[in-house]
Amino acid sequence: MLSCMSLPSDATGKSGADPLIGTVVSDRYRIDELLGSGAMGRVYKAEHVLIRKRLALKVLHRELASSPDLVARSEREAMAAANIEHPNVASATDFGKLEDGSVFLALEFVEGKSLLDLMQLGTMPAERALHITRQIASALAAAHELNIVHRDVKPDNVMLMDKAGDPDFVKVLDFGVAKVPIGDMGGGDGHPVTQVGTVFGTPEYMAPEQALGSPVDPRADLYALGVVLYQMLSGMHPFDQESGLGILSQQLTKPAPPFSERAPNVSVPPRVEEVVLRLLAKDVDQRFQTADEVVTAIEQIFAESVERDRLRTLPDGTTPGAVTAPLGGPATQIIGSPDPNAAVPSAPIPGAIAPSGAAHVVAVPTSALPAPPGSSGQPGTLLGVGAPGAPFSAGTGLDEAAYLPSSAGDKVRALLSSLADRQKSLPAPLGELPPAALLAALAVAVLVVLIGVVAIIRAIASPGSSEITMAVVNPNRTGSVAQPSVGPPSAIDKKIADAASEGTSALEALAELHPKNTKILVELVRAQRNDKSYADAVGTIRRALEIDPTRQSEKQFASTLWLAVQEKNTREIAYDTLKGPMKAKGADIIYDLATTKGVPTTLRKRAEKWLRSKEFDRNSSAGLHALVSLRYATSCRQRYALLPRVKVQGDHRALALLLELKKTTGCGPGEKRDCNPCMREDKLLEATIDAVKKRVDAAK
Repeated sequence: MLSCMSLPSDATGKSGADPLIGTVVSDRYRIDELLGSGAMGRVYKAEHVLIRKRLALKVLHRELASSPDLVARSEREAMAAANIEHPNVASATDFGKLEDGSVFLALEFVEGKSLLDLMQLGTMPAERALHITRQIASALAAAHELNIVHRDVKPDNVMLMDKAGDPDFVKVLDFGVAKVPIGDMGGGDGHPVTQVGTVFGTPEYMAPEQALGSPVDPRADLYALGVVLYQMLSGMHPFDQESGLGILSQQLTKPAPPFSERAPNVSVPPRVEEVVLRLLAKDVDQRFQTADEVVTAIEQIFAESVERDRLRTLPDGTTPGAVTAPLGGPATQIIGSPDPNAAVPSAPIPGAIAPSGAAHVVAVPTSALPAPPGSSGQPGTLLGVGAPGAPFSAGTGLDEAAYLPSSAGDKVRALLSSLADRQKSLPAPLGELPPAALLAALAVAVLVVLIGVVAIIRAIASPGSSEITMAVVNPNRTGSVAQPSVGPPSAIDKKIADAASEGTSALEALAELHPKNTKILVELVRAQRNDKSYADAVGTIRRALEIDPTRQSEKQFASTLWLAVQEKNTREIAYDTLKGPMKAKGADIIYDLATTKGVPTTLRKRAEKWLRSKEFDRNSSAGLHALVSLRYATSCRQRYALLPRVKVQGDHRALALLLELKKTTGCGPGEKRDCNPCMREDKLLEATIDAVKKRVDAAK
């Protein structure tokens, strides 16, 4: 079915009977085919003759074009669909009139089937229903941000298309009866098109306040979404009446019945039913208050399900078949207990323990190492190879090391392989050294030369300064390295430099004289960290963030908090700072705590738990949120369903995990079975890896 509006299933017509077929309207749209018609108008498959783009053209019946109210509603739909920029909303590109006075609307061409068609095939598993609902809620959140209320959310206004490997990719359609703040969008005179007391929408999906003609807000859309989700799960409407009016009457007077009462043969997980019944609350204040809250609730259900599967994973990485835990429901049995001191079994990524008996790569943020005086201190990643389960020790048992972003591990291994081949021609003792040791020696030699050059240049440029700055590549930052100022230092910069050379006490005194200068506080944090006065350093960080929250990206703050959170006496205040005022940067560091080998077990477990909290949802960047969802997915299908999101939002940290999904071994007896066979069904994984690589390369 091809559609961009709600149409009766028998509303299609024959091309030859329509005079518009084959014509070019508004000098740019060639009408090729009638897709369907309804009470308001017809929808055609068309093509823009200049840019050769397919689209859907919705034409209001000519006899209705004389109604100012109906024309205004078409204009409102055009403005709504044009202003909501969201992948799950069918966008509008043009609005105008034909020569005979008919109004037309050019819309994104959506090829697929309606949710109504899918629902007629029977009930859906909770996971699929929630996946669809989450996308609808996300689309509504984008509309509600613009104060647009759809007012007609129903299955036949939701299209499902196969896009980027997701067969249930949602497109929300038909904002024809939406409540749109026209004045705010630059159209009309700002007066509402509909009057209070006028009822618009579909009775079976109307919220009680909407049915009564009362003013509606975004929560009316959430009620309708609850009805849609109820139907997907149970195969029936919450209320049973022969007429829409009868259903409407029950929606006004009766609470939504539980699934056990309405559909006793259908099993719906308790946490999922909780979400449905809250959406269907009669009192608007008892519902979810925003569509974003609905998205978060669904994400939490998925996260809880992933956590249960993860916790019942055996030490060998397998999941016992005797354990049953439906999505959103409790596990009925737990067999096997992983070693509490071992890393959580999951898809291997930097920082995770590899299968028993295999060599593995550990990734330790360089913030765990002492920072040289004057260095930025920003966490990078120190790659190393060691025995499985062995604690990481800087300077011991390290076969392969370099200050590099995590995603560069493959390049390191390729370089070592190439070096081993060339090393044979070198004289002793160079030819006898292990490749990694030779590489490290060369790197140190180059670094010493560079430091000497920098020192000479800085000595010439600033004779009174002897401080040398060492840079560490930071995997959490992109873009070019900031260049030093070539102009003379300001008076306050000179004071900061002088105080820094004298030590912590001088910086503290300077900070008292200039309490709002965060430059001083940043330098003070560095000095306090080098003194290992972590409690004072964290206090200074919090003080600086109160003055200027944008300082959360300071390299000194990240490295200091990484060290402080691993000290027992400063763990709580450092952890509270990470999950609070440090915002997205704090979420990044907590992710490192959850995934890095060598972090104390209790701290790592605590960080892992936080990654599935609402605080994490609020604070994390889109890239990190996508990565965490993929990392903790427990089945191939769950991971596959996340690929479109990772393709758009994934950053450098996702690459290692995506590359692991390419492996065709690692599971079953002898680890010879493919862990992710569903990834071989199409090219989505390769496309995702390519897209993320291009984005990472472009940001370098």
